[in-house]
Amino acid sequence: MRSRLLVLAAAGLATAVLAGCSGSSAADPAPSPSSTSPSTSTASPAGDDRLDRTAEQANLAVVDQLFRTAPPGLTAGNRAVVARTAADGPYVAVHWHDAQDPSQAWSGTARVDLFRLDAGKVVQHWALSQDVPAAGASGHTMFDDAWTGTPATLTEEQEERQRQFAVGAYDTLFRDQDVTVLDRSFDPDYRQHNPLVPDGTAPLKQFFAGSSFPPQESALSLSDGDVVWTFSRPVGGAAQDFTAADLFRVVDGKIVEHWDVVPVAAVGPTAA
Repeated sequence: MRSRLLVLAAAGLATAVLAGCSGSSAADPAPSPSSTSPSTSTASPAGDDRLDRTAEQANLAVVDQLFRTAPPGLTAGNRAVVARTAADGPYVAVHWHDAQDPSQAWSGTARVDLFRLDAGKVVQHWALSQDVPAAGASGHTMFDDAWTGTPATLTEEQEERQRQFAVGAYDTLFRDQDVTVLDRSFDPDYRQHNPLVPDGTAPLKQFFAGSSFPPQESALSLSDGDVVWTFSRPVGGAAQDFTAADLFRVVDGKIVEHWDVVPVAAVGPTAA
């Protein structure tokens, strides 16, 4: 499903409007829509266990109302602007900016919230946040759209193939730490919204060559429109303790754009 939730919110008071845009999606540690086991994150057959788009739109509307009334975790006195959303099966994900003045992109907090819904109610919630630095290496903010093409309208089956492709690329890079996937699966000029790394695959190769980090793998992922969302964990870690949220825009079989939110500590789920 393709959707964007545009929100301006003050503490305790919010206004929101739903408009067309690119959405995203996530993979799950237990069998569920667009989900797989943690060790085989791309093995789920296309369309496995998916809800229909009407149900996904209904789930998105529930989260829309939540952000209209009380954006979860909004800092007192700040406003919220939602950059992009995804609805996939029972999950809805929201990427948003929490800031006193959201027109100042290099301020405040970057957030991704993930909700699992059942029978029209939120039954589980994850919240990931990261302080926004004063500047970024690429010139793009942590929230804007740098790719300027026209997103294609995708079927559920096409979205599922996009999910498997992006999650496979993520696991190859972060779990297997095989940088050759950058040549196969990423556009050489892809747009980077992580504030530490410039655009393109060449700087990313240099970044990985100079870094040492424990292997990560996708634990839960969604696919909505041309954006795939993956929530990761350390290999062998608790299935639903997420260490990061990554968003990948996939166009014509290549990853062309990336956003992420990386908390300082693992995030576990809370019950609604």
